[in-house]
Amino acid sequence: GNSGAKSGELLFNLGGSPTIRAYAVRGGNLTACDFVQNDCTAAGSANDPAIWVPIASNVVGLRAEYGWDTTAGTMDGTVDTWNAVRPTALLDNACQWIRAPAVRIALLARNSQVDRNALLPTSQTSVTWAGAAPLLRNETARNNWRNYRYKVFETVVPIRNLPWMARCS
Repeated sequence: GNSGAKSGELLFNLGGSPTIRAYAVRGGNLTACDFVQNDCTAAGSANDPAIWVPIASNVVGLRAEYGWDTTAGTMDGTVDTWNAVRPTALLDNACQWIRAPAVRIALLARNSQVDRNALLPTSQTSVTWAGAAPLLRNETARNNWRNYRYKVFETVVPIRNLPWMARCS
């Protein structure tokens, strides 16, 4: 049969039931939304547990940063700088994505047990990770946020953009 692909174009088989998930911290929970099944950006959906399904409790921070290869001319595939600015216009300018060979992600979990004594010094204004953006955003508004134990989980995920390089060089 006719696959609909034209000569010279790339065709990807994503399998029988692909998923596209978005993750967010909502109400102290890590939540996930399936873009294939729901409009995750719809007004009023943010607090709907049928759309944003809780998958882990006591999660108070989630951050991601793109690693950029800023080498002039021919890229060397090495991250030179990190920031939260995502490549723009994915479909119109996909070549920007080859300049982002990695993403680093941090998840901040909080112990459910509050301690009666402050565990963190008053000089500490956030919980740190390899990235620049603070992991604690809304948490520091709580008067007793320093009375919890926190654990940071970090990883760097390489993005395999090599198929695009021939088109973009």
